[in-house]
Amino acid sequence: MGLAKCQFADERVWINMTEMDHSLRARYYWLDWLRFVAAFIVLVGHVRGGHFVDYGELDSKDHSILVASAFMLTRLGQEAVLLFFVLSGFLVGGRSTRKALDYSFRIWPYASDRITRIYVPLLPALLLTAAVLIFRGGHISTLSFLGNLAGLQGLVVDNFGGNAPLWSLAYEIWFYTLWGAVLVLVVNRSKKVSVLAWLAIFAGCAVFTKLQAVYLFCWLVGALACVIKLKMPRVLSLMCSFLLIGVGVGLCQLTNDTVSFHLKGLQAMLPSRSVCLLVLTMGFTLLVTTVADWEPVSPRWRKVEKLGAPLAAFSYTLYLTHFCFIGIWEPFFPGRAKILDFYSVSTFLLELIFCLAAAWVMYFLFEKRTASVRRWLNQRWSTHLSDQIICSPAALVAPTPAKTFRENP
Repeated sequence: MGLAKCQFADERVWINMTEMDHSLRARYYWLDWLRFVAAFIVLVGHVRGGHFVDYGELDSKDHSILVASAFMLTRLGQEAVLLFFVLSGFLVGGRSTRKALDYSFRIWPYASDRITRIYVPLLPALLLTAAVLIFRGGHISTLSFLGNLAGLQGLVVDNFGGNAPLWSLAYEIWFYTLWGAVLVLVVNRSKKVSVLAWLAIFAGCAVFTKLQAVYLFCWLVGALACVIKLKMPRVLSLMCSFLLIGVGVGLCQLTNDTVSFHLKGLQAMLPSRSVCLLVLTMGFTLLVTTVADWEPVSPRWRKVEKLGAPLAAFSYTLYLTHFCFIGIWEPFFPGRAKILDFYSVSTFLLELIFCLAAAWVMYFLFEKRTASVRRWLNQRWSTHLSDQIICSPAALVAPTPAKTFRENP
């Protein structure tokens, strides 16, 4: 039996070559860069927001088209999180859906992958948030801590310690829970398991009556794009994606609250924010599906593409922890700059570097161990769950060729 060994960041995934059609093999390119760029945009937005006053409050001599554009580009954090959701749907939702369609989906590997992926970095990030709270003289809420662990922020508790990026973790946790339960129903034949799956679906639907359900649709669009590929010339697809992203970003920015410009009259004529997010989702989805299969040809571009892997490796930790590092930085450099000069710009850049370096240390200590924790968890419970494969008898007799995927470890 031949085995192929594929490197995904810091873990190895073994694929049975006898059950895989070589014509269906695929490696997703450039998505690591998208992951890192999205996390970096969120970082820059939060650092700029804490370091400089709003554009309208800047000294009048610093008002210019260039500065206004720079400030606009550093308020794209929510749009960057939407890109995370599309990537998550494409890589996690799409991959698991393909497995369900060929009856090779197993609930335990899916659950252990998602649990370790989320919680190995999340738990240290929450503890770091608690430490920063103590450092800043704040109060630690045990209920909020536990609620954020359970993905209940925005439902019954606030983001723990004011760590703003934690809001999206509730969405990710319930995306995975809801979709995993749906796939269990697709492939399961056990009544007991079906009852549990229906209960999970009910819980997920109840959650999204309080959360913004539009983000669930955005995630599902990404998953659907992985299963049903849009046949369009590559250049045309890329141009359409840029057009939709430009329109979507513009609409999202115009529907955002701002104190620097008066847009109330214009906002009344614009579509709802949910529609704006869906337009942006279609642009991101086209971009992801286009570049994912765009294999670099020249050696130089291959090196550039591979450089995205180490950057993306710590993007999740960067997203979770940068707000904490901003909280550590601020007491030493209090106040928000009202002018753009050498001192304010250089300290802004130093704060960015500090957050990046500190996040990498956190990644090295914790997130880098995700694969090891996953192996330990699988070994510990394998005697109980490894034989509980949810699939049809036909799939056991004649396995359907599977496709390789590159997903977040």
